[in-house]
Amino acid sequence: MKRRNVLILMLALALSFAVTCSSVFADENEPAISIGIGALEKNDIIWFGGRSATEPFHTGWKILKIYDGSALLLSDRVMEDYQPFNYYSASNIYSDSIVRQKCIALYDNWPANLYIERNAILLTNIEETEGTNDQLPCSVYEEHFYLLSVPEIENTELFADISERDALKVDGSESERWWTRSPSIRERKFTAWVQDSDYQWKIGNYQIDNNAGIRPAFNINLTNVLFVSHAVSGKNGGPALSPVPQNAEGEYKITFLDNSREFKVNDTDLKGIKGKTLDISYKDAADGDNEYVSMIVLQDNVALYYASSPISEPEGTVSFDIPEDITEGAYSAYVFNEHKNPDKISDWSSAFVSTELEIKQAKTSPDTGDHSAWAPVMAVSLMLYLAYAFVYSKKRER
Repeated sequence: MKRRNVLILMLALALSFAVTCSSVFADENEPAISIGIGALEKNDIIWFGGRSATEPFHTGWKILKIYDGSALLLSDRVMEDYQPFNYYSASNIYSDSIVRQKCIALYDNWPANLYIERNAILLTNIEETEGTNDQLPCSVYEEHFYLLSVPEIENTELFADISERDALKVDGSESERWWTRSPSIRERKFTAWVQDSDYQWKIGNYQIDNNAGIRPAFNINLTNVLFVSHAVSGKNGGPALSPVPQNAEGEYKITFLDNSREFKVNDTDLKGIKGKTLDISYKDAADGDNEYVSMIVLQDNVALYYASSPISEPEGTVSFDIPEDITEGAYSAYVFNEHKNPDKISDWSSAFVSTELEIKQAKTSPDTGDHSAWAPVMAVSLMLYLAYAFVYSKKRER
């Protein structure tokens, strides 16, 4: 009876170990580089704009809605902490307000060298015919950046939960109240704002010369998004093919397609050796600072490896180091010429040059591929063998 209990215990331990191994080897996260916009979801953050804290407005933008190759974005922090909606001597009409002029200036002052970003900011027209019990409707015509209205903020398709109204201060610290564009239905000196977290993000009408944050929204064209990557360290590594890091944080930066680039490679049938260098000859790359030739290695359209090599000439050869532990076999790979910026700042690139990449061993040797998927099975087999040996030895003692 004791031997049977021991056998059952060892079998249970073996199965438990196998389940544990399976959970360890499973990859539940999305890769930090994703081709196109497939990884983007509502409430994710896209970092867009800015070369400093003030030029033009460096912040994360929350995705409120994705539609028809575009998305409605709202800044996750206010552009200015304390700004009156308008002078008290003026009215509460949005078209005449100080806050609207700030939104117009944001687009007009977008740096000329960021034309790729600037071109992605869409003109918006909103015909708002209905207001609320406390606010009048307020339409938007031919605006790039604008403030949301109360009906939009109360739309559960955009804000499923009231806490999603929360905005940060300019420095990214605590919660801040922010203006809407909706004028009071009764008082011409009052306009609606959204309270901060201390007041549960409630909406109320306040005198237009009071101070609140400016929180712009805009619609972005996503059709020229080449790929998205994690906002911090999403494009790691230098000229060595590095595993694409995993991303579960929902904060991204965009690499936009720059149609003015005509980058080419001389060979699209690439062959690499594990632990060796892969040389790629290129031409017609862009000239200037922060220019790179980069590569994304994929299987089933999932990014597995990324490498990037700085270049100083529009034509030449780059070398990528292939890791020893990469699994041999056939891959697809994109090679491209990109302008790379620091974390949380958009990049832009040529179109992908699609290639086929075959990885082989350096020499004939026993199979040393990745057998991690067999680890649970091997562990169970070993446990069963030990259990059998134990029972068999006890029988012989009898």
